[in-house]
Amino acid sequence: MINKKIKIKKIQKEYLLNSLFKSKNFYGESLKKTKKKNLPFIYGFRHNYSIINLKSTIFVLQKSILLIKNCLKKKKNILIIGDSFDIKFLLSESKKINFLNNNKNIFLKNDTWVNGLITNENVSNFLKFNKINLVILLKSKTKENYLLKELNYKNIPVITLNNTNSNIDYINYPIFSNTKNLKSLFFLIYIIRKTFSQ
Repeated sequence: MINKKIKIKKIQKEYLLNSLFKSKNFYGESLKKTKKKNLPFIYGFRHNYSIINLKSTIFVLQKSILLIKNCLKKKKNILIIGDSFDIKFLLSESKKINFLNNNKNIFLKNDTWVNGLITNENVSNFLKFNKINLVILLKSKTKENYLLKELNYKNIPVITLNNTNSNIDYINYPIFSNTKNLKSLFFLIYIIRKTFSQ
């Protein structure tokens, strides 16, 4: 039984590694734009561009999936933030999945809501009256630093999809990927969607 579980985990890791490679998730930003703090997540550099270490991406991704599953199991509140394009993809095939209707603890917001979070009373009230236990940022951008600081202050864990030029301060689970490539980004959003639909 234990050997069977080990084999299944090995197959899952191999599937993830192959899929991440095929969707060109290993391409990072240029050497000039890559942040020093992100070097542990980088395999190396080629033609002055960073190559993302896909094994570390899988490690953080698997930890993130376990955290999401745990929150769903315990009916904890999850806030998902992304632009309208990312959210639309997350909700595609929603008639089949219908994870929002099945779980009232999931909140969706697009990035127009994120801007000016600290000064926006409605948003602050949202965080006060809706106890959020986990935040998933479908793309991490520098303009979200105020949001990340506030979430860190409130001890809310954050999962992000980010490239090698992203600031990972205040991020608990940074999943490094080629966020400029839609195929790469949507593959990871697809995995998140599958996690919610299970």
